[in-house]
Amino acid sequence: MSAIGSLLFGLIVGQAFAAPAATSQKLNIHIKVAKSCNAQAVGYNAGATQILGADQTVDFVTGVAEPHITLYLTNFNNDDVPALQEYIDNFTWGEDCVVNLDHARDAGTGYVFWDPDVRTPECLTTLAQEIMDNTGQFIVTPTEDQVSSWIMKLDEPEKSERIENYMQYGTSNIGIYYEPHVTYAAVAYGSDGDFDAVADVAGTNPGEAKCSYTVAEIALGQTGPSGTVLKGQDLASTTKIGKEFAQ
Repeated sequence: MSAIGSLLFGLIVGQAFAAPAATSQKLNIHIKVAKSCNAQAVGYNAGATQILGADQTVDFVTGVAEPHITLYLTNFNNDDVPALQEYIDNFTWGEDCVVNLDHARDAGTGYVFWDPDVRTPECLTTLAQEIMDNTGQFIVTPTEDQVSSWIMKLDEPEKSERIENYMQYGTSNIGIYYEPHVTYAAVAYGSDGDFDAVADVAGTNPGEAKCSYTVAEIALGQTGPSGTVLKGQDLASTTKIGKEFAQ
């Protein structure tokens, strides 16, 4: 076989065995953490990484990921991403929403959160629901075999309620189960770690890790490990948030 023939044969074989193009991507519609609180989050992340070492999957220190509060994290159809971007770019919220970050919590699933003073703040819950209701049309249709194993281990009625949420929205974290937070530490599922010590980096007692700010930006972010938002890789964003934008 000639050199050209070999090259063509290789290209044909390569195409035949190439992985199919992705039809969806996991994206995170999130609230940006204000600069006034960002340094705290980075500090907590650095302390957590000293404890967890290479198992840590959240990296604020080198700028791979950025602190954020998730509103909606799920798989979106690639064909619908342009419409999703347009929605976020034009999204307007005519109310002030204050975030009162307050203390750390070991979530018990390999994650450590920087939580607000109230587990389910009304303004964040309402904001998340509004966005889910208007962007759920763009998600990959969920199937029951994709429900996370940890959900299947829950007691009723939480188990059934979370499954119902997942089947409708592609996430179980809605309504009373939406618990906004900043994740500053996480490990791969099943990995071990001294999560009590990681939570103590920020402090688990009420008021030990205070920082408050008013929501000023919502963005559509690309994701890395453990649902992290990749820094500088947003696909859309809006700053039309607050009473001054009330209609």
